[in-house]
Amino acid sequence: MTTTPRESFHAAIDQQDIWKPGEMRDFALALVSAAITNLKAGQVRFSTDDVAEAKHPKSPGIAGSVIEKLKNASVIKPAGHVHEGVWCPDRIRSTRPTANGRWIGLYELCSLHNGCEFLERNAIEIAGQQLQFAGS
Repeated sequence: MTTTPRESFHAAIDQQDIWKPGEMRDFALALVSAAITNLKAGQVRFSTDDVAEAKHPKSPGIAGSVIEKLKNASVIKPAGHVHEGVWCPDRIRSTRPTANGRWIGLYELCSLHNGCEFLERNAIEIAGQQLQFAGS
């Protein structure tokens, strides 16, 4: 059986999800929390640089896997522009010292509601109020 690069990528995400679920969840929550904080401050776009260094995953590939999962779940979407009829993702150079100036993507929340719902379902505090798991 031949696999495509996309299938291989998603298989790798599945491996990380099974073996490192805490690290993936923690970074997803930190990223969405940062996105909501930015949005409430008037910044529509965000990047992984908006997450404090201490909250970045220690394992390689986790950040990219989390971004893919959040995109697939309609929590975030890539920010971009159309250039000569072709959609291009917007990217910036990371300012985090450990990123060594590599290019990173810019993202937007699909909606404030989806971002808040994601945090609520994971019992994360929003705007000083502790939210509970759905159904409890």
